[in-house]
Parts: sequence; C-alpha cells; structure tokens
Amino acid sequence: MESDHYLRFAKYIDTLGAGLDAEGYPIRYMLILSSAFSGQEGDRHPFHARAKALKDDKQVSLAYLTADILARIATQVEQGEMSPREREELNWGGLLAKGLVHPSDVDTELGL
Repeated sequence: MESDHYLRFAKYIDTLGAGLDAEGYPIRYMLILSSAFSGQEGDRHPFHARAKALKDDKQVSLAYLTADILARIATQVEQGEMSPREREELNWGGLLAKGLVHPSDVDTELGL
C-alpha cells in the first residue's frame, strides 16, 4: 500500500463518514482485499505505519484480508447455512481488529 492509497482512504472517510455515521453506519474499518500483500511479517511491515496513521487521524482501523481467506469465510458460512442474524453475530470486529488477517484468525475469531 502506497502513501497515495492512504490519502484516498482519508478522503473517502472525510467525504462519506459524517453522512454514514448520521445514518447509523459509522466507518469503523477500512478493509483492503488482495490476492497477496508484499512485505515481511512483523513491525516493519508497511501495514503498521498506515494502520496507525489511519487510526490516529480518522479513528478507523485498517485490515488486510486476502481473497482466499474471504472465499474460505464465504464458503464456510454458506455450508453452515447460517441465517442473516447468525452471520451478523459472528465476531467480525475481532477478526478485523487483527489487522493482518491470517487463516487461523478465521477459526479463532469467527469459530468457522
């Protein structure tokens, strides 16, 4: 993720945040979906500086999720024939709070 991406996220939040918040849909997470993320694991990963800046500046948490993890979640939810209420009750906040979401986080936070 480049610094330009951060500026786009901040603009999105500035442009839509107040209206969504007034409607009861606050922006709590900015989710980045990709097939892979560059950088090594650990504190030096580019994610950490961007996540801290977004949280400090906009009070929005940044989360990276790979497409294969998202597909796994969707498949398991569908196979479990979960109702909309059950889907909403999953610990999405706990999963996204991980920031750099790993496959094991799906088991730990969502119980899938």
